[in-house]
Amino acid sequence: MTCTRYLEVRIKYDPETRCIFSRNISRSVDSGRLSFRYNKTYLTFEKKIPISLSMPLSVEAFPDKISRLHQENFCQVLSVPPELKYEREGGPSIAKCFKILDDFSSQPGSDRLGFIRILIFNYLIGNAEAHGKNFSFLYKGKEPKLAPAYDLFSTAVYPELSKKMAMKIGGHYDPDTLLERHWLRIAPEGIGAQKTLKKTLVQMAKACVDHALILKAEYAAQNITAPIIDDICHIIQIRAKKFS
Repeated sequence: MTCTRYLEVRIKYDPETRCIFSRNISRSVDSGRLSFRYNKTYLTFEKKIPISLSMPLSVEAFPDKISRLHQENFCQVLSVPPELKYEREGGPSIAKCFKILDDFSSQPGSDRLGFIRILIFNYLIGNAEAHGKNFSFLYKGKEPKLAPAYDLFSTAVYPELSKKMAMKIGGHYDPDTLLERHWLRIAPEGIGAQKTLKKTLVQMAKACVDHALILKAEYAAQNITAPIIDDICHIIQIRAKKFS
């Protein structure tokens, strides 16, 4: 079935964190065409193409096309049922994720770093749902590569949700007990790897705080305020202080 609507999506893509930030989403009728508008700092283009809703799409940010890619999450790679996606229930651990990247990624070194950065970002924003289904390969031809981060949200601001992280970091599920030394346990042995990870922690902590406050100010300028925005910024600031 061909879609009879189009989406106008304003997106900010940060190549450093490999994360996509949605700025605005709206819907309009447009004879079965899909519109993506990329703006702000990194990407700028608008494209309309016919689209079918009969199968899922993955979007590549190229000025001349939007293409459909096969996606396979890490639970699927390990033949783990989706209901067992958390490490404590038998789902992937960080060590298993590293092995998946080493065994199957077409660029294992780069994807290992990307995976670590996504872990750090999820920790900083208070997302305890970074489980095996939320890490995936995208296949361009026969070359699997780590997919950009997705399902990014702060679970920590909702007291009814579990605080336990989906995967242990340095032996810890509780984010409140997590310190820099625990993060360093996930780095390969060697002074160089640990120095690199420590530098990444410091840089991402500062960047997350800076960007959160900028976004908060942008929303305030549009008269968009809410206690939950303050709560998310507070969580980011508290967790970032552990690496300053």
